[in-house]
Formats: sequence, C-alpha cells, structure tokens
Amino acid sequence: MRTSRLIFYDSESEDMEPTAASDKNAAKQLALLERLYTEEETSELAGAPLFTYPVLKHAEDQAECNLSSSFTQYGLLGGNTQSLEKSPPEDPRVFYNVATPSSAFICGSQGSGKSHTLSCLLENTLIQSDSLGCLPRPLTGIVFHYDDYASDSKVAPCEAAYLGSDPSINVRVLCAPTNIRVIKVSFACIVDFTY
Repeated sequence: MRTSRLIFYDSESEDMEPTAASDKNAAKQLALLERLYTEEETSELAGAPLFTYPVLKHAEDQAECNLSSSFTQYGLLGGNTQSLEKSPPEDPRVFYNVATPSSAFICGSQGSGKSHTLSCLLENTLIQSDSLGCLPRPLTGIVFHYDDYASDSKVAPCEAAYLGSDPSINVRVLCAPTNIRVIKVSFACIVDFTY
C-alpha cells in the first residue's frame, strides 16, 4: 500500500536542503503562479478616466514588470471621505487621467460644486504641480461658458478664467464684438488674459 506525504519546506530552516530535482520543479511551479501582466490589461488601465490610489499602485507594479506605465499624466481630483471611516482607513484619493481622451458632463444643483469640479479638471490638465500629480506635458484647455446676460455694464466672469492667476496659464476670452466693452470690464480682475 502506497501512502502520500505532504511536506512543507521552511525556507528559513537550514537543515532541510532542497534537492536539484525539487529546485527544478519548484522553479517551474512558481513560474506558473507568477502574475503576468498583459498588454490588454495595461491598455485597459491607461484608458480609465478616473482611478483610485490602489489602482495607481497596481499600475506602478506593472511598470516594474517592464511594461510601459499606464498613467503618464494625472492629477488629484478629489477623494472618497467614507474610506477614511473604515478600519484601517483606506487611501481616499481619486485621480483624473489627463493622458486619455475623455469628456465630462458636470451637473448638479446650484452651489453643489460644478464650477469647482471643472476648475479641478482644468488644473489637472494645465498646471504642473508635484502636489497635484504628474503632468510633464501640460495640455491646452477650452471652456465654452454660457451665462444669463444680466446687464449692459457688467457680467459675471466664468470661474474657470480665474485659473489665469497662475503665471503659467494664459487665458483668452472670445466674445461677440458687440460685447467686448462689457467683457473687458468684467474680466479686468483676471491677471493674464487677452481678448
């Protein structure tokens, strides 16, 4: 009668040396368990418009496996505060992937943060800042702003135009020739802009 034995090898034990045959088999078996990253997985990650910090770490692990980095340009968009309430707390950061084509439809009630969200997206694409993320090649942004025409003397400037207070951003305001005088008055508070 044949009996089977299950033997666990403790790598820290010096008195149990594996044989050459078991080394050969172990290498083959461990190769089967090795996590292989595919181009499809890398491409799928690279196309994600939003991602969390654990996904960023996963992408960095892939890059260490001689694959190209999934996230070449990204910036901090916000965070999930509920993840801080968990035990242990999870990293709450949510990033915007600047390097992938995407579009955004931002809607909400008055005062819910639509303009602030748009400004955060624009900051991620236009401003190089180590504290925001990774942006080696800033992009160009275009914002179409429609607002109620309140008076002939002054209108409220688009909040995104205030990004022009950063010296690296040039803001150009396009308007109908009939509104140029009102626009000049309304946007005079913004440092660097042209008409």
